[in-house]
Amino acid sequence: MHELQKVVVGNPDWECDQIYKSMRNHPLQKSGVVQLDRFQRGANGHFEATIGVSEKVGSSRRCLEVNSDTTIGNMGEFRGVDQGGTT
Repeated sequence: MHELQKVVVGNPDWECDQIYKSMRNHPLQKSGVVQLDRFQRGANGHFEATIGVSEKVGSSRRCLEVNSDTTIGNMGEFRGVDQGGTT
């Protein structure tokens, strides 16, 4: 999540394909632990994304919905979803 925020904030003129390309080179994504499933840039630096977390980390694949307001200290903006909807 933090790497995604760093890439998005540090490169405000990048299009979605450039964000995906940059994140593909991140060690956790290369290892198959996480994957950027969805990314959408909004106005004024806002973004929404879905980060997939491999079953290597738990019993099944999970997805995390994050946005530009998500921080470790603000877990209200962070929620887990499974393949069938919100958990």
